[in-house]
Amino acid sequence: MKRFLFSALCLLGLTHEAPCQTDIYEPERNLDLWSADTLFIGAGFSRLDYKPVKIWLKENEAGLEGQLFYIDPATGKELFLFGNHEDPGRVITLSDMVDVPVGQTLTFVYKVVGKGRWDRNLDDFGEIRVPKYTGPNRRGKPYYTSVSSDVNKDPGKRYGHRWSVAGRISKDVLEFGFEDDSTPDSDMDFDDIVFGVDGLTLVNFERTAKLRSYVW
Repeated sequence: MKRFLFSALCLLGLTHEAPCQTDIYEPERNLDLWSADTLFIGAGFSRLDYKPVKIWLKENEAGLEGQLFYIDPATGKELFLFGNHEDPGRVITLSDMVDVPVGQTLTFVYKVVGKGRWDRNLDDFGEIRVPKYTGPNRRGKPYYTSVSSDVNKDPGKRYGHRWSVAGRISKDVLEFGFEDDSTPDSDMDFDDIVFGVDGLTLVNFERTAKLRSYVW
């Protein structure tokens, strides 16, 4: 049923400008942080009905200071939602704060704003501060992260310009997380900040784990 739903969303064109994301991520550590049975790299989001859209901070594994924003598709403005070191559990009803349109691909952005507890003296901290978006992250599109994980020292942790994963917990509940370290030493575990969301659906296809057919 899940595979059918994801496929149907793509075939119905709910992705608009963002093509369907296909790559599956399999966590290698902190497995207790994730509740979804499948996580997709660079997954997008869409709202299918007028059920309230709620978001909450689920967990934080980051040393760096970061913030999550929602991008209003009508105006392009960024709406601040959470700081990553807040106490988990606070719930924001996004649809009470801004119009969340039905049938469009919706984008969240995560920004590193400070070194926090980070214990490295990084010369490339400026690159770490580059915004990281949900979704496929294609060149030439409005929301694109210029830094790439293809410089990672581990060939198995190279995912191009994509820095987020998302998965389904239940029929109406999703979770998504970001990788904040874009240096070649990054562990690419995507759990530096993890959020839950109710009222949205994934825009996705499923494909065998680690099978990457993208050119980003």
